[in-house]
Amino acid sequence: MSLGSMLHQVIRPKIPETVFAPCLPGDRLLVENILMVGQEVIPTLNVTCSVVSKTGSTYKILVPSSTDRDVISLHSLQDIQAYCPGRIQNVYVIYRNDTLNLEIDIQDETTPITSTQLDIVRMSKKRRKC
Repeated sequence: MSLGSMLHQVIRPKIPETVFAPCLPGDRLLVENILMVGQEVIPTLNVTCSVVSKTGSTYKILVPSSTDRDVISLHSLQDIQAYCPGRIQNVYVIYRNDTLNLEIDIQDETTPITSTQLDIVRMSKKRRKC
């Protein structure tokens, strides 16, 4: 199977450019990628109706679900957060106006990443004996 035919099998919704209006130029691609990750992890999300707002140095992304009732697992929320743990501050599930919504808080590019926001893994090189 060629790469072109594989890409045609994946149908991703087009997010309107107006959604990214509050984003700084360096943050736009990150916000778009996080929305795409959310769509992959939770297929019932309607990313075309997303709303992005900015308060201080934090973006709030609100993504409605396309169904009234949905099951969103902790594992799915952790998968979204794991995409960019230094920038994604929190992920919420909110039921508002008879709609299930996913809210993602993201720090903008001007906020320094502190070590408390990342898991630091110690790595060491071992030699194998043959």
